[in-house]
Parts: sequence; C-alpha cells; structure tokens
Amino acid sequence: MLFLTGEEKRRSFPERRSEIGSEDLVKDPQCGTYVPARSAFKADVKGKTLYFCSEKCRDSYLAKNKNET
Repeated sequence: MLFLTGEEKRRSFPERRSEIGSEDLVKDPQCGTYVPARSAFKADVKGKTLYFCSEKCRDSYLAKNKNET
C-alpha cells in the first residue's frame, strides 16, 4: 500500500504523533487565508461565527458588512 490511513500510521508508528488533522483550519472570508481556528480572530455575524486571520481583516470585513452584524 502506497498511502496509509491515519489509523494505520498510528499503529505502524505509535511513538510518532500525526500533525495532519490535529487542528481545524478555517477560511478568512475577508482575504481567503486559512488559519487555525484556535488562534483566529472571531466575529458573530447573523448568528454565525466567522473566523479571521487578523484584527485588520476582521475589522475590514465588519466595516464592509456592517448591515449584517
């Protein structure tokens, strides 16, 4: 087998922790950058949480879409 699934990797290499899939990435709606959800800047818009790579992107998005918040 050329590629091992995550579970097969853990069984084959139990001492090695897989970094892939260890954290969810979210897309910044302002600039399109993917950022780890844990470290993203957040804003609630129409009951939905949006994630941003920086305060600047968050503030720009909110300014352009101020009627939605």
